[in-house]
Amino acid sequence: MRIRGFLPTVLLAVPLLTFAAENPTTADPLPPQLQRDGIMITDHAYKQVFQAYLDNPHPFVTTDSILNAYQVLFEASLLQVETGQAAKLQKIVLALNRGLADFHGDNFKVPPELLRAALRRDRLIVGVAAKLLDPEFKLADPELEQAVAATVNQLQTGSGLFIPSWWGHPTPQFAGLDCQRFRPCGFYDSSTILQRYFQAVTWLQQIPFQVDSNEQLLAYLVLQNVYSHSDAKTHAAFFHFYRGILGPPDGKEFIPFISYLPCSLKNLDDFRKLLRKTPPEQINDTMRTALLPESGLDLLRILPARQTPDAILFAMVIDPRRAVDHFPSGLEVAAMLGSSFASEQLSPEQDKVAADAVTSLQQESLYCQYLQTLQTLFDPLPPEAPDFMRNRAWEIKSCNTVLAGWAQQRHAWTLQAKSNVSYRCLESNYSGLVEPNCAFWEKMAQLCRMTGMFFDYYQSQPPHPESNLPDYRKLLALLEKDDLETLRKQHQISVSIGCQAFLVTNLLEDPSWWKDKSSAAHRQHVHHAIARLIEILETKTLHQYPELEAQLTALEPTPCRYWDKLQAICLQLQLISLKQLHRLPFSDADRKFLKNYGIAIAHIMLYGDNSYLNPNDDAMRICQVFTATDDGMTTSYLEVGIGRARRLLVLYPTPQGKKLYTGAVLPYYEFSSPRPLTDAQWRQQLDSPERPAVPAWLKPIIAGGKLDIPQWDKKRQQ
Repeated sequence: MRIRGFLPTVLLAVPLLTFAAENPTTADPLPPQLQRDGIMITDHAYKQVFQAYLDNPHPFVTTDSILNAYQVLFEASLLQVETGQAAKLQKIVLALNRGLADFHGDNFKVPPELLRAALRRDRLIVGVAAKLLDPEFKLADPELEQAVAATVNQLQTGSGLFIPSWWGHPTPQFAGLDCQRFRPCGFYDSSTILQRYFQAVTWLQQIPFQVDSNEQLLAYLVLQNVYSHSDAKTHAAFFHFYRGILGPPDGKEFIPFISYLPCSLKNLDDFRKLLRKTPPEQINDTMRTALLPESGLDLLRILPARQTPDAILFAMVIDPRRAVDHFPSGLEVAAMLGSSFASEQLSPEQDKVAADAVTSLQQESLYCQYLQTLQTLFDPLPPEAPDFMRNRAWEIKSCNTVLAGWAQQRHAWTLQAKSNVSYRCLESNYSGLVEPNCAFWEKMAQLCRMTGMFFDYYQSQPPHPESNLPDYRKLLALLEKDDLETLRKQHQISVSIGCQAFLVTNLLEDPSWWKDKSSAAHRQHVHHAIARLIEILETKTLHQYPELEAQLTALEPTPCRYWDKLQAICLQLQLISLKQLHRLPFSDADRKFLKNYGIAIAHIMLYGDNSYLNPNDDAMRICQVFTATDDGMTTSYLEVGIGRARRLLVLYPTPQGKKLYTGAVLPYYEFSSPRPLTDAQWRQQLDSPERPAVPAWLKPIIAGGKLDIPQWDKKRQQ
């Protein structure tokens, strides 16, 4: 994720575009649905949510818009941390591989053949992780190397269930690995480093050590022993990051929690007894035919998946022992978070499960803090809130906002002093409004502060310039076609990419090229510079140009500095919403803030300078949250996500009568798919006749009851 902006005109001589937003006014005929409900979602779409607030004379700032800004910044921050995590994991895996190669097991008093089998299993598991991270990695043992290479090839190219021959036969606890889960998605598909990291982490999450097997349990203890003799304190930061962001693991963390040295068969039995007294896993993320045990653990993993409240809820929903067994729904998440509307859509059994899962929201993690922030959207409204916010339509809108926010977070991953108040009427020239949910804005500001501190603590690292290769290639193709119109109107080019072209020409080529005033000459030099940079990055020779590498790295932005700004925006929205509810006059600063709100959140969403004038059409997000396999062959994936932002019309009551305002919402989608979808595939599906319908419960607040092909603003560049 990069801060976006136009390539400087010194490079491409492309003029900037200006436009004005088109907004409905109360002079237009109002649909009966809008007059009845006070709100309505239309087919009018935006490439990015902030476009709804650019040059908008009557904005209505929605909670949807700030949640989307939060998620974009969150993913950008997470991308940088995960890039650093990828390097840490590679060090851990290489240290484990070296330790296993040198392991003699003098302190392990077990039969030699059992120790050899356990050690072989460990070398294969760690070897697969190492080769997923680095294709050039090779084990010295030819037989082990061949087995590792075959496993990696199957994981990367295969489909359906797969179990390595060296692991053993399928068991009720482990039927195999779902190869589809090894397909990188989301921002993990943005660079080779993150693609490899995604696959390695998935492997370490999925490949199990069965507690009932002496060989596998011994292999787990051997691996822990090797880890404890490596630089364990340094490596521990890798594991701690996930506890802070997502909460505790579902099962035992790999970090050694007890020492069993010297190890004997009796020690194995003692360890097994301990594991049988350990709290059981609540979430099944393994292809298995047996139910999860009601007590104790039957599987151990190096990177056990984390206990998120929604995953715990889904586990409860599909548990046949509760007699609620069915395909889960986002409505159950909304009900857990407090939506009375969602509860009414569920059966009594489903609603009880959602109520029972509420306690899981009390975990200490950023993810739970995010869900707690969403909860405020279902809190009782203050008495000063307008009547339309108490009707059915607003309940549906709030449910959509929460589920869209939840889907975005899953896509990644997330004082009052009593005083006298003078009540006055809203001014007749009042031009902008905020969704009046003061508790949400306050909680959101706290969340932004905690998120910024969290990412700052883990020292986010800029992504490697290699992550820009797709942008470079697109730019090069347009330059080769001499397609200035597309460059000017359709293609989003990063300011830093332009600066990088400038750096390449100045550090490696002729530094005097920029003095030539010919646009054709500018493009020729930029073409040559970008082609040269692509060659350097593709051949992985950037390290041979230390000055260029240092300056390219310095150009990469750090999203962490934007968290304070997003917190300030939320606090300002809280203040304005309080004034709005109590009908206090807005200051000039308030009016200026609302006028420039679209630009402010565009910058938070990493659209630097004036690049918000021509945003990317990539706001759509999709992720898989549940997998169902009927017979080991037929697999369905529950996909949840968001489409393009859509215009929201709000008929808001003022002392001068009802007045029309506009904002944006992100429509929530939920459907079953035969395969997990990437964001790119989701966009293609949305633009095709096969696009799914919005959930039935959302249709009452949509004009015409459905979302068709987007209607774009005529005055905005497409």
